[in-house]
Amino acid sequence: MKGMMIRLLDWMFGTHDTAEILDLRCLFHYQLPLWLGLFLLIGIGYYCYRIYLREAPHLSRLVRHTLAFLRFVTYVILLVVILKPILKMDRLTEPRSNLAILVDSSKSMSIVEKGADENYLKMVADAIGKRPGEVKALDRHTILKEFLNRKENNLIRELARRYSLRFYGFDQRVNTLHPDLEEDKAIAIPKPEGEETHVGSAIRHVVHDLRGHPLAGVIMFTDGGNNGGENPEVVAKEVGKRGIRLFPVGIGVPGAVDIKVVDFDIPDLIFKDEDLPVEVTFEGSSVSGNLIQVDLYLGDEKVAGERIEAKDGRFRHTFIMRAKEVGDYVFKVMAEEQPNEYFVQNNVKEKRIKVIDNAIRVLFVIENPCWEYRYLKGMLDQDKRVDAKVFIRRGDPRRAQYDPQYLDRIPFERLNRDFDCLVMTNIRADYFDQSKMEKIRDFVAKDGGSLIMISATSGTPGTYAGTPIGEMLPVRFRPVQEDVSLDFADRFTRPFGLKLTREGRYHPITRLHPLVEENERLWERLPPHYWYYTGIKRLKPSAIALVEHSKAVNEYGPIPLIATHRFGKGQVLF
Repeated sequence: MKGMMIRLLDWMFGTHDTAEILDLRCLFHYQLPLWLGLFLLIGIGYYCYRIYLREAPHLSRLVRHTLAFLRFVTYVILLVVILKPILKMDRLTEPRSNLAILVDSSKSMSIVEKGADENYLKMVADAIGKRPGEVKALDRHTILKEFLNRKENNLIRELARRYSLRFYGFDQRVNTLHPDLEEDKAIAIPKPEGEETHVGSAIRHVVHDLRGHPLAGVIMFTDGGNNGGENPEVVAKEVGKRGIRLFPVGIGVPGAVDIKVVDFDIPDLIFKDEDLPVEVTFEGSSVSGNLIQVDLYLGDEKVAGERIEAKDGRFRHTFIMRAKEVGDYVFKVMAEEQPNEYFVQNNVKEKRIKVIDNAIRVLFVIENPCWEYRYLKGMLDQDKRVDAKVFIRRGDPRRAQYDPQYLDRIPFERLNRDFDCLVMTNIRADYFDQSKMEKIRDFVAKDGGSLIMISATSGTPGTYAGTPIGEMLPVRFRPVQEDVSLDFADRFTRPFGLKLTREGRYHPITRLHPLVEENERLWERLPPHYWYYTGIKRLKPSAIALVEHSKAVNEYGPIPLIATHRFGKGQVLF
């Protein structure tokens, strides 16, 4: 009964979604005192009774009373109208969830599907309520417009009865739309004029725009030709974790021909006359089995190129290139345009790099010589591209007088001018005061230098917890008991392996061989290890793990043994 009353009031007063009526009162614009209202009602009642008693004595008593009552009701209604009644209703409404509708407005929506098969034409005809012959000449934009405005089983107007619809048009930008959803009005959508399609960025914009409001889902009408902005797959996973459902609706022939250069793995700084492996990631659609010419350029000079077999979905291929001249260049990867391919802008990807021929200046900072230092220094001394200097805290300072490779002090005031990279191992934090640590931090963060910290049984990294240098490291750690004697502890007699992470498989730091498969085999054949710094907790948010412990885990997952991240302008490796 209560629900029926609510529905009746919703119908009478044009309201909707009423869950409960909290208060219902009738007020008058012109207020009358109670005594005057009663006097008027009594007077009207007496007048109606007397007029029929005097003027119609020939009528029966029942008829006179009925007519008098009807006249009384008429006069009362007239009186109520004159007093201007107001119905005041306080109600509790059911909140309506928002439903975001995204409409692709990029130029690719103006494509007419030439040569589309009969199954596609029939599918489109059924969707927009036309005959297959009528849809052959329609572009994607028109097909979408016809679908949104079909007269029977209209999806948008059906959804509007259940949700609050929020419309957006998107290409490389996102614009809020305000279409008229009246039954007799056509739903207007923006013209396809955008130069690019940023699907992932559009989803993130809409979710951010509706933050704080109930969001039932996001419907996206698009041809799927993403060619810029954020990765849609990554954004979709993030949005899905928040419980927001995505409903992509494809417009156009499924699997349109496309070959995209997604990414390539090349350092910002490379050496002249050195064979360099460059792994390129492609994404293909309807190109499986095609032989595609891919060329690599430094500026205007072609430095590598070959025909590769394309695949649908993501695939990788490694090219070997060699830079012949030093200088600043635009490095470019260009994939051959395919027949019937509309998006050709994504066939090319560029990056600015620098080719050098001078040595990298490295400073070793150690407490005393250790095996890691001896091996690493011996290897770098054989590389003509590296100019290594050494500071040993517990070493003989007189050695610096006759061997220019050794320093008797760290030149903190000239770090950015004399060195590109600092390598620290087993040196204790008590050697540095606060100002010296801040100079090392500025060398990395402000001057773009690099820092490598190698774990040791004493000194690094345990003594740097809570210091400016410790804050630069890509891992969170805690101090543990440190002593050189721990090298011989029983718990470090159990072997473990080094496991490459997904990022480590392709990162230049962990690339022992140009080819990915061969690189993985080399890591698998490395001899077992017996010691690692047990105080490592987990990665910092900005860091990536390149190598993990093959066995040890904690509450955060596998223990990262080699990790890196950017710190300000520089790079830090642990």
